[in-house]
Amino acid sequence: KTGDVILMQDVDGALGRFIRFSLNTPWSHAAVVVKRTPLTGQPNGKTEEILRQFPFRRNSHRFCSPGYCRCFDSDDGDFAPSRFKGLGDIGLLESTGEGTHIYDFAYRLFESRARWSSMAVVRLHDVPGRDDTAKINAFIEMERGNIYSVAKDELKASIFYHNVFRSNESALPETDGRNDAFCASLVTRFYQHMGWVHHERKSNSVMPSDFDVFPDDNSCVSCETTKQVLQLKDGWISPPELICS
Repeated sequence: KTGDVILMQDVDGALGRFIRFSLNTPWSHAAVVVKRTPLTGQPNGKTEEILRQFPFRRNSHRFCSPGYCRCFDSDDGDFAPSRFKGLGDIGLLESTGEGTHIYDFAYRLFESRARWSSMAVVRLHDVPGRDDTAKINAFIEMERGNIYSVAKDELKASIFYHNVFRSNESALPETDGRNDAFCASLVTRFYQHMGWVHHERKSNSVMPSDFDVFPDDNSCVSCETTKQVLQLKDGWISPPELICS
């Protein structure tokens, strides 16, 4: 359902190994499930302008295109390249080095080149408005085609925030008005947009490990040595359920 978080483990990539080691967590990536309905407007409208400002992102960024993502889709129905049927209304909103896109959930996780050594779902419960497709689409249409984080030392500052308990957020880059995000930051921005979490905490202070909860955690995400509490206004999230390993 909309708002459920998918956690991924990358044992091969250097960045994934660095995040897992630095935060003492199995999870190095996060994406959020969204209910997919037909989109309006035109993706990629500002992508070229953004890439001109940050040309080093051209090597990995992928423009929104049919057959790769569903940022173009103005129709209901299944994703044509996928062998799965009846799952076309489930999308995955994700930010990677290839940019921010809404993908077909089943195709992205189980059929595409984006392979992960382990994946788990963190289910969100008892929050309002998770079927508000107009609000969901407004966020997707604002974020699709954006690029991966370009703020200097942003991941380093977020990791430092976790390892130094309640570290000062002033070390984190500002997030307002930006057209870039890393994975967990995008998920948190979506939660903020939907009204499920407060805006006081910067979205780029949140890492994938912050969604790894224990059974006795209710209205917040678990806080251990390398985890920081993400307060939910309403509802709660349950411990990760392993999808594949």
